[in-house]
Amino acid sequence: MWSKNIVTFTYSGNSISKSNAIQNSGAIFPLNMSQKGIRKTQSSASMQTYVGVYTGSGGTPND
Repeated sequence: MWSKNIVTFTYSGNSISKSNAIQNSGAIFPLNMSQKGIRKTQSSASMQTYVGVYTGSGGTPND
């Protein structure tokens, strides 16, 4: 399983004017990875903090 959060920022002067967050994930059968979203946990004019949430699971294939 793998996961990746990508957050981009646009600055205007000394402040963040725009931000964008996306998630990527994947797994090889029989594992499974679900994306549960990215949420902003802290925000100010010059700093933003994000948390990405995923759910991973695994099993054994049936013969």
